[in-house]
Amino acid sequence: MSASPARLSTLRLSELCGVDHKTIHRFEYESSGPSPGLLLQIARAVDVPLAELVW
Repeated sequence: MSASPARLSTLRLSELCGVDHKTIHRFEYESSGPSPGLLLQIARAVDVPLAELVW
């Protein structure tokens, strides 16, 4: 299931990716970065190509 990035809350994204919402929060504020596998899950959740997230 994917969702529009503009309408996706941190909590909903974490649910779609199967991680704690605090994990997504850390990525949002750049205190850490996602693993390659989680980055792929995020790309799928927001329905964007993986390359778009890493540029």
